Amino acid sequence: MGNDLISAAGLIHIIEESRQTALKKVNEELIKMYWKIGEFLSKETEHASYGDAYIR
Repeated sequence: MGNDLISAAGLIHIIEESRQTALKKVNEELIKMYWKIGEFLSKETEHASYGDAYIR
């Protein structure tokens, strides 16, 4: 029975580690997306005048 608990703990560790890695990757992609959106909006504002509706 003791080995079963050790095996289960090892599996839980592997699963948790993989979940954490996946969350980091998702966050990395979200940050890249927000950066690109900000860059796009920044470039758009260079060609806009005050009051222009460039975001619809």
